[in-house]
Amino acid sequence: SSNSNEHFWSHEWGKHGTCAKMANQSAYFRRTLDVRAAHAPGPAFINFTSVHHDHQVKASALTDAYRQLYGAAPMLGCHIEDGRQYLAEIGVCLGVASLTPEDCDRSVERIHDEVNNCNDDSPIWVRPAKAASVELLAPQ
Repeated sequence: SSNSNEHFWSHEWGKHGTCAKMANQSAYFRRTLDVRAAHAPGPAFINFTSVHHDHQVKASALTDAYRQLYGAAPMLGCHIEDGRQYLAEIGVCLGVASLTPEDCDRSVERIHDEVNNCNDDSPIWVRPAKAASVELLAPQ
């Protein structure tokens, strides 16, 4: 049906899940959701975004705040609204075996340019962290 997410799930399984070496699709998606929950913005990052809510910050400040929590730099996805660049998404690369955050390879950053499109030379306006999403990217 047109309201079904079947295409999305099929795409995710075909692109990422088939390399995950898990027993089946159900196990892969269950594990994916567990990992996503484990690496969602934690209280310290949410506090950072709350303190800076409706303020301009540099991309390096956001990256440093996330790195302090997880030990790896995120990719930052932004969108433009009313001439301002707003943080919309945080992309995190995970080690294939460990499923822990690690710095993204440059090739992953180029492939996922929609998640890594913030202009580092322009200020980023921050909304509360609950408005941003986290995309976990396992190297292929």
